[in-house]
Amino acid sequence: MNFRLVDAGWDKVLDDALRADSSRVRIVCPFIKRRTAERLLKRGKPKALQVITRFNLDEFCEGVSDIAALRLLLENGAQIRGVRNLHAKLYLFGASRIPFGRFAVATAVGMVPGTILYAVLGSLAKDLAEVVAAGAWTGPMLAYVAAGAAITIGLLVYLALLVRRQLAAVTRKSEPPGTSAP
Repeated sequence: MNFRLVDAGWDKVLDDALRADSSRVRIVCPFIKRRTAERLLKRGKPKALQVITRFNLDEFCEGVSDIAALRLLLENGAQIRGVRNLHAKLYLFGASRIPFGRFAVATAVGMVPGTILYAVLGSLAKDLAEVVAAGAWTGPMLAYVAAGAAITIGLLVYLALLVRRQLAAVTRKSEPPGTSAP
């Protein structure tokens, strides 16, 4: 599956993706208008069309989303789910799937660092509270805590920069010739 960050010209990207493979379409977006729904269906009815959107009656009344769009999608066999406070936008085209094993491993790999960090910070906070409560705070201990905090912050900044570079590289690779990622 290719990843592509699109911040402009999304309508052309949407049309191109639908032309390439409209067998299975999944859309996750907070708002949907009838014109967008019509564009999705213009290329032919997908075998599977799933829409996850935000259901907020005030937004329908304000015209941010269209009930007519949802009705049109339902009439064309779409499965629609409403989620409160949804903010993400995601469009998936085609029948590609991630095997459960890969999904489970990727989820675990993504969660383990944060879990370890929370456990270490919780243990450190407990130990620090005990030291402060006992009045055993010394200069070398302060230097030790400061060095540990500096190393932790440095590693977090390094990892954030590394992830940013990797994301930029993936985005550049998925861009068609003549365009550039932000």
